[in-house]
Amino acid sequence: MRVLRNDTEIPIKAPKQRTVLALLLSRANQVVSIDRLIQELWDEEPPTSGKQTLQSLVSRVKRSLEYGGDSTPRAVIGHPNGYELVLPDATCFDMLAFDDAVTRIRARSSMGYDQDVTAWMDRALGLWRGAPFGDVPATPVISAEATRLEEARLQLLEMRADIRLACNAYEEIVVGHRALLAEHSLRERLWGQLMLALYHTGRRTEALKAYSEVRELLAREIGVEPGGELRRLHRQMLDSAVPPPEPGTTSDPRPAALTAISRASAVLPRQLPPDLAHFIGRREELAGARDLLRHARTRKRGTVIAVSGMAGIGKTMFALHLAHQVRHRFSDGQLFVDLHTSESRPLDPGEVLLRLLRSAYSRYCPVNACRLRRVPIAAARCSVRQRRSISRELVDP
Repeated sequence: MRVLRNDTEIPIKAPKQRTVLALLLSRANQVVSIDRLIQELWDEEPPTSGKQTLQSLVSRVKRSLEYGGDSTPRAVIGHPNGYELVLPDATCFDMLAFDDAVTRIRARSSMGYDQDVTAWMDRALGLWRGAPFGDVPATPVISAEATRLEEARLQLLEMRADIRLACNAYEEIVVGHRALLAEHSLRERLWGQLMLALYHTGRRTEALKAYSEVRELLAREIGVEPGGELRRLHRQMLDSAVPPPEPGTTSDPRPAALTAISRASAVLPRQLPPDLAHFIGRREELAGARDLLRHARTRKRGTVIAVSGMAGIGKTMFALHLAHQVRHRFSDGQLFVDLHTSESRPLDPGEVLLRLLRSAYSRYCPVNACRLRRVPIAAARCSVRQRRSISRELVDP
């Protein structure tokens, strides 16, 4: 953790002071209670003068952070029940800037990868200086924040690798992922991306060896087999059935179409809101709905389940709980749409369809909203050839 003022580092060397500053930074612009700070600093054995000692530590941190001249102040504010570190904007703290970039990336990538998304990825990853709070004494809050940030970074690296695979940047993936896997050897998605990169550089034997390596590692460390996606990719490689990726360029990071290889390396839509920890009742209704879905799958037919009832009886939570129970049957992903807007009015059906299409496909080909409005209602009853023509009309060249 480094503190800079006008590009000059401010020395805060005392471990307890660094811990206080890290705790306040991790909850920037929020009040951190005195009890929480004392518990984090001294765990179960706080000194009898804990509040006074804490006050002294905060005062020293505050003096270190004080700005002179015409610099913008950043102050530690005391409240009756705690302290707050006030930061005027996200640029003052790398962690806030990183979180802001991640929020933008997630919002934009739901409509497909584009140059703005990749630029924000590069900006977020460029903020990384090493392990978060690596030189600060560990506390429960600081450890949780460090874990959260590291997971977010790894997810960004995996998303970026998907884009680089689509751009045929295989050697870049091979070099980078070997280093990542040395530290994060249990992340199967990284292994899958490495296997794809090796395979498409003509190193099929090394790709298969990588699968054997991760399989042995998972069995030894946690006693499990690789997941379904990794096993499926392995079978494709054994059969030499992994199709070449669609051509991509560094200026346009999207593949031209959805292919088997892009499915293997893609982030599938997983849009279900969290399930309830404890769902009570409705066992018969849940069992009946699961049976309907199972029978539909046996007959290889789609089915629609409508849940009706008066307002407030839990229809939405019932549907979500059911969706979580059967989501393993829908390996291509799950979509979720809230049909009400912020103005409490129903969404336009065309808008709903546009969201679904973008969620499912626009990582690979952007859906044109204007053309979508012109699709006739009778499209659902068209022939396969006609539907293909309509699909091409919806997608930008």
